[in-house]
Amino acid sequence: MDSGLPLVALADVPQQQQQQQSEKHGLLSRLRQMVKPAGDEAPAVSSPLPAVPHASSDKVAELQQLVQQDAPDTAAAAASHKQQQQKGKKQDKKQQQQQQQQQHDPQQAAQQLAAVLGVDGRAAQQLLEQEPGLAGLGQKQLKERLSSLSKLLSLSQDSAAAVAYRMPRLLTLQPRELSQRLAAAAKLLGVEQRLLKDVAALQPGLLVHQTDVLRVRIKCLEKLLMLSPPDATRLAAAEPALLTFRHEDLAARLGELAKQLGLNTNRTAGLVCRRPGLLVVPPAVVKQRLDAAVQLLQLPVEAGKSFALRVPGVLLQPPGVTRSHLLSLSALLNIPLDRATVAAAEVPQLLLVPPAEVQARLATLSETLKVPVDKVRLMAADRPVLLSHNSATIRSAAQQAATSKEQRR
Repeated sequence: MDSGLPLVALADVPQQQQQQQSEKHGLLSRLRQMVKPAGDEAPAVSSPLPAVPHASSDKVAELQQLVQQDAPDTAAAAASHKQQQQKGKKQDKKQQQQQQQQQHDPQQAAQQLAAVLGVDGRAAQQLLEQEPGLAGLGQKQLKERLSSLSKLLSLSQDSAAAVAYRMPRLLTLQPRELSQRLAAAAKLLGVEQRLLKDVAALQPGLLVHQTDVLRVRIKCLEKLLMLSPPDATRLAAAEPALLTFRHEDLAARLGELAKQLGLNTNRTAGLVCRRPGLLVVPPAVVKQRLDAAVQLLQLPVEAGKSFALRVPGVLLQPPGVTRSHLLSLSALLNIPLDRATVAAAEVPQLLLVPPAEVQARLATLSETLKVPVDKVRLMAADRPVLLSHNSATIRSAAQQAATSKEQRR
């Protein structure tokens, strides 16, 4: 404490005055228990302070006066604290009563959930059966949590409602917990959080599990596909939706996929390592897409197995997209459909290339080869492998060829 007096001056304070100050400040908080009429019947008081001489009646009167001056402020503070405690208890009790009332009134809970998610009453009741914890949330809480989910995943309110409808458990979690889980998952997989948001919007089950569960599932991927720990983590980062499945479900899918494709388990596991999304799509759907591609390219049925091994990416896109790419290839090369089919059968990777990218590759070839685009089209029709590389690779190859030619000179 800075009193503004020199230490020497402090040392000159009379001993009696210091003793009075000590008595006033040291005993002030205990006077309610200590101050009573002096006599043989006064109870003994236990105090951590050193023993003090017995106070005279004048001293007691003086100290009683100090206590009376201090008592109103102390009593007011105690009353205010007690009032706040009672108010908090009333609010907690009221909230508990509201939650209990909603739990005992499933119709009201269904109506509130239906209003927030924009679904009918029957759908809301099914969601409550799936996640009974939603019945304990009021309409205001549901709206707040849906809004937080919308902000977390950078979605519109309607899109967030669709995500919550698919995975209603997300609304039973506190917004802060969802945010922490998203950040922890991104750190575990070594990916940017903004990229994981898009995945979580498509596979909201990713946010349902804590980091420890995700870590165990990566370990299961490692064993199932016979990968090293770093490779298993990279595979999960490439296809985080794999972490929404239990180990036994993934093992069953791997076995069924091998059966549908006519491959053994080891070769199927190698295929999944190239295209991990094959374990996310139901095996029956993968088989349908393979059959559609084989039929589109007019290949023998027995060629389906080798086709799947060559271009597993075709099994990840709907048949309509594959057919659309083939029609676009025919138009861009200005050749009949049957000839484009032959070209695609020779280089099936072209079925994965969007039309805009095929057009960009034709323009790049024309630029680097210094020939008209029409001539490049004819060249690509005869040698479709020319279109199997992207524009950056074509430019790089052209530069290397030019450099090599200069060196030979």
